[in-house]
Parts: sequence; structure tokens; C-alpha cells
Amino acid sequence: DSGAKAYSAKKDLIEQSELQGNVFTTFFLVLGLFSMAAGVMLIFMIFVMLAAERRSEMGMARAVGAQRGDIVKSFLAEGMAYSLLAGFIGVGCGIVASWLLVDVMLKAVGGDYFSLVEMKITPAALVIGYSLGVVLTFITVIFASLKASHVNIVAAIRQLPDSNKPE
Repeated sequence: DSGAKAYSAKKDLIEQSELQGNVFTTFFLVLGLFSMAAGVMLIFMIFVMLAAERRSEMGMARAVGAQRGDIVKSFLAEGMAYSLLAGFIGVGCGIVASWLLVDVMLKAVGGDYFSLVEMKITPAALVIGYSLGVVLTFITVIFASLKASHVNIVAAIRQLPDSNKPE
């Protein structure tokens, strides 16, 4: 009879640990998704602001014969450079953040209680993180570039506000 109680207690503790692990995983997943959404919005807004600064230049380029596709290509080239660089910076910041969380904060707060938790960086995780960052940034840049290419030539050259009428 005592063996059954010990087994039940162990099983209950395992189920409780799995539940707590799932709660933490869900919390950090939701936090990460909000961070990614904020990052996408920030990248989009940065490229819209870059386009607004170059609005008269784009209008002049369009006036001398440049097509919308040419403007999109120029923004995509710039965006690809930014996304490749941002991928490296993001992976580096992710490594530092995970080190701070696991090796500094958990050990400081929990002491030996969290000694089983250790940071593990694999090449596959680095490649996946970098690739995801680059692809997500580049997709955002595509949409921002398409929005930026819609410039009214006359309004852009004269630095007037755009009208809602299509060209």
C-alpha cells in the first residue's frame, strides 16, 4: 500500500511540473509574439519614414522615367542590407538575454533550486533564429517598399500632401 502512495505522489509531482512548464512556455511564447509584432510595426514605420524623407527624390526619379518597380527595388536592396545586419544583432542579443536570464537572474533569485536549468546554444538554433529574423524583416520591408512606391509625382516634387486620387 505504501508503494502505491509513493508512486501516486511522484506522478502528481511530475504532472504538476509539466503544468508549470507549460504555463511558463505559454507565457514566454506570448511575450515573444508581442515582441515580434512590435518589431514588425517598428520596421514598417522606419521604412515609411525613410520613404517620407526621400519623397521628393522619388518624385524626381519618377518624373525622369523611373518606374514604381525601380523604387521598390531600391528600397528592397536597402532593406535586405538592414535585415541581414539586424539578423546578426538579433541573434547576439538573444544569446546575451538568455545568458542573463538563465545564468544570472535564475541563479540569483533561486540559488540552487534552478541549478538544473542550463543554457544550451546549438548551431541549429542560431541558424533558425537568424533565418527567422531575416525573413520576417524582409517580408516587412517588402510591404513597406510597396507602400512607399505609391508616390504622386507632382505632389512629391512640390512637397505637397498626397491626394487620395490614383495617378
